[in-house]
This record gives sequence, C-alpha cells and structure tokens, in this order.
Amino acid sequence: MHSEELLSYKNRGNGVFICWKDSFLFAVGNEKYWQVTNDRLLITFTNTGGHVEKDETMIEATKREVLEELGCDITLLPADKTIICELENSTTILQELKDNLPPILIYNSKKMKMSVCVYLGIIESNPNPQMEVPALLLLPPSLLRGGNLKILLDEGAEIYIQDKRKIPENSLLKPFGSAKILVEHWEEFLSIESFANMFKVD
Repeated sequence: MHSEELLSYKNRGNGVFICWKDSFLFAVGNEKYWQVTNDRLLITFTNTGGHVEKDETMIEATKREVLEELGCDITLLPADKTIICELENSTTILQELKDNLPPILIYNSKKMKMSVCVYLGIIESNPNPQMEVPALLLLPPSLLRGGNLKILLDEGAEIYIQDKRKIPENSLLKPFGSAKILVEHWEEFLSIESFANMFKVD
C-alpha cells in the first residue's frame, strides 16, 4: 500500500518532524491565533508545513515549506512504519508503506476536510523563522507537552524569535495538530525504529 491510497481528501497538507541538536524543532503559531487566558498568552506550536499547491508532490511541498518557514534546506528520511489516524479521534493503526520515502504520520481531518503527510527530516544549517512564523521552538523529547515558556527555557528548551516580535516569558505554549498527535501517541512513535533512533530516545 502507498500513502496516496490512505489520503481521504483532495485538499492536501504536509509537514515534517525536524531533528536538530537531538531535539524537535517546531514552528510557533502566527500571532493572529494567540489567545489571552488568565492574563497570559496561550500560544500553539506544531511542525513546519503547509498546503500542497497545484502540480506539487508531497515531497516537493514539504521541502518548499521548510525553505519558506526556516530559510534552510532539509533532508527527508524514510520511516520504516507509518502511523495513520483520524485527527478528531484517537484510533490509530501502524502500516508499512511501499513509498520510496514513507511518511512517519498520515492523518485525515473530517473537520478540515484535509489529508496530511508528515515526514521525518534533518537540517544541517541554522534555521531562522521566516515569513508568518513568529518564532521557532526547540524542544527535547521530555518537554513535548509544552508549558510555561520560562520553565521550558530553564529546563533546556530554546526559542528563536523574529526581530521586533515579543513573546512574554509567562506565555503558555501548547502542542497543536501533528505536534499534539505526537504527544498523545508517543509510545506508538517510539515503537518505530527510525523515529526512536533519529531523536535518540529509549
């Protein structure tokens, strides 16, 4: 079976779990989605990615999004197994795909009427937040659930903020989209050898 057979919708998205400095590199959500709760900002983070444009393959779209959002190139790596799920429920299956470059995750969203492939990737050069990405968040595996920004930074996270943009240290950072799936199904991701080896987790 190939990934194309598992995509329920014509509207397609892409993403990549990026390994850098043995940690996960996420994009902080655009300011228009920030919310104020209990006198502090609630800000989401997720993988680099976006929509697949007309006449673009998933792979081409993923590499383009990384260049547009991070300003660097990426090497995509095959996953030996793929997690397949519906975004709105917790049911998942593991599947070995016949793609030349299988994604680590495929999810379909009934609410958004969109199908998304998420890959594994590594970058060689320093990333810098570009365009609509206000900041990049580097999280070791132990901090994937997010939390108070100051506490995260004290415990080993790093944040790279675009010039002239402010993110208060009392902000609450929360995983969203594929980052949320990663947290909720962590043990399943760990069962995939290519994933565990890449991020050096036991």
